[in-house]
Amino acid sequence: MLRIQHVSKTFNAGTITEKKALHDVCLDLAPGDFVTVIGGNGAGKSTLLNLIAGVYTADEGTIVLDGRDISALKEYERAAFFGRVFQDPMRGTAATMQIEENLALAYRRGKRRTLRWGISAAERRLYREKLAVLGLGLENRMSAKVGLLSGGQRQALTLLMATLQKPRLLLLDEHTAALDPKTAQKVLDLTEEIIHRDKLTAFMVTHNMKNAIRYGNRLIMMHEGRIIYDVSGEEKKNIQVADLLKKFENSDGTLNDRMLLGVRLFYYSVTAFSHHFSLTLQLLSGLFAAVYADGVFWITNETKQKNKDEKAFSCGHCFRGQPVCTGAERAIALRFRTSERQSLHTTQTNDNRGDVQTRQMG
Repeated sequence: MLRIQHVSKTFNAGTITEKKALHDVCLDLAPGDFVTVIGGNGAGKSTLLNLIAGVYTADEGTIVLDGRDISALKEYERAAFFGRVFQDPMRGTAATMQIEENLALAYRRGKRRTLRWGISAAERRLYREKLAVLGLGLENRMSAKVGLLSGGQRQALTLLMATLQKPRLLLLDEHTAALDPKTAQKVLDLTEEIIHRDKLTAFMVTHNMKNAIRYGNRLIMMHEGRIIYDVSGEEKKNIQVADLLKKFENSDGTLNDRMLLGVRLFYYSVTAFSHHFSLTLQLLSGLFAAVYADGVFWITNETKQKNKDEKAFSCGHCFRGQPVCTGAERAIALRFRTSERQSLHTTQTNDNRGDVQTRQMG
């Protein structure tokens, strides 16, 4: 059905940002396969899906679909063969168009356009029946703008549009990653139902190991642009998440060493930072005093008592003038009561006014 032979892809070749995304990948999909693809970030999952869809062209190798080499075809030329659901719910639909208009576009995928009336009564009945299967009540909102739908509703609609005309291959690029858990589960169940009902061949990329095990009849694990594990049938049904984690850890002998080295470096960095931070706090404790709840404080670096109305304390622990700070210099915080400051300000103002009046009389 689909045969990928010795496909490689490198981005930014010959530059300092060169990235080998795929290395000599070979993969055969049989009709009716529901393949789930897992792997870490940068493993090459989405790159492989995009190569199949025609977003990128392979540097080496061939992609053959039903006996036809499609390696050189553009993305829009391959659109007639594939149904595709994106990770972003906002993609795959026209937000400013009605639900029925979006379905009409999907229904005509791969067909020649004519000047006939846009949507017939028979088509509306078909769309209403298809929407009712989703169980989201969209069959009663066919004239609503797609932009008014929630993310889960739009993703379910995109899934329906992608399968309205039976595709040769259904491509699902983490299509539930942007949804909340409840909605994601609903969309996954719909995906499985549609694939089994219409007997589709599907290629689903996911980060969720539980979903990768639960759905589909075949599981592929990728790492650093290579397929490192391929399991199907009864073996897939009996596999556990712990088994996948072990496969991933053992996929590259240097992987664990790098991870351990990263953890150690992080630990040493945190330890050094904590040591220096502790010393800094000790130094600052000898230079600054805490701020008391209802006052404004002035901080000085030597013990002084300039006014009888000033109340000395340090670090918020010694209200009674008993200093507890230690360090190169003892910090003393001087608190002025609001009422006392206002009284002092009023007295000074009155004195100044008296001096002015005396000078005027003189």
